[in-house]
Amino acid sequence: MKYRCDLGLNSILFILALLSISIFLTNMVSYGYIVRFSGLPSSNRAVVLDPFNRQFKSIDGYQTSINAIIEYLRLANYTVEYYKDSEVSLDLWKDICSGNYGVVYLNTHGYVNEDGYVYVYLGELVDEESISDDKGILHLPLEEGMNEIYIVVLPEFIRYYGDMAGKPLVFIDACFSAYNPTMASAFIDVGAGCYIGWSGSVGVAMGAKIDAEFFGYLARGDTIFVALSKSGIDPITTSRLVAYGDPYMALVDTGYRGSLHMIMSTIFFLILSILLIILSFKKPRYVYGYLHRVLRWLANLLHIA
Repeated sequence: MKYRCDLGLNSILFILALLSISIFLTNMVSYGYIVRFSGLPSSNRAVVLDPFNRQFKSIDGYQTSINAIIEYLRLANYTVEYYKDSEVSLDLWKDICSGNYGVVYLNTHGYVNEDGYVYVYLGELVDEESISDDKGILHLPLEEGMNEIYIVVLPEFIRYYGDMAGKPLVFIDACFSAYNPTMASAFIDVGAGCYIGWSGSVGVAMGAKIDAEFFGYLARGDTIFVALSKSGIDPITTSRLVAYGDPYMALVDTGYRGSLHMIMSTIFFLILSILLIILSFKKPRYVYGYLHRVLRWLANLLHIA
């Protein structure tokens, strides 16, 4: 004897009601994250650091993305300083790490040393006569065997010299800049509000493109959390942007951060849930008759108005 599943109409309606309720609750939770907002950086100064512009600018799309980041920051009412190549020196980096900035963006090379610490390159070249003895720095070539030696910054440097008064958003576009929290925690410990970097290796042009899109979202009023949820990944390396610190900061205070689409979707599934629950326990004819009376009442009300 074969078993035949014979679900009644009420059972089907009840299952649909449970599905609709789950979507409604999911939308409610998501909406709570979207509208959450913890404030802005306390300074409207921004700095864009481009220490390898000479190397990167010939890559298709790179300079366009850097220019877009600068324009988005200006659109968000930030005064932008732009430094490139050898201008991104150790002295400048010290000033920035102990300065009153609201946004610090650095596009550079980076890696993780054998002890697990993230490090990033500045644009300043050194030789045997100009080697610095500052804490938390190394002197390395970009690749083994190359003659040019650059100043490299470790998290220890940030902890020793850093004092960031502006509660800034610090964004470092470099390979492995957020592979682990070593660099991020150093910035946050000295006053940064949020730190953003890449989880692994990232292409130069693709990284800058996604960075520009990210700042575009911020310029339109999104919080860092929402902007990250909209940001893409490097399709070749699958690296993605990662945030440490406070992801509910924003660069623009819009006063309203809700999504009209999500509000309408939430209301729709709330009404649908109620209707399906009623249909599950009442005869459809009764419900249809009740809805018909409500619609007639609304029609008469509009006619009178």
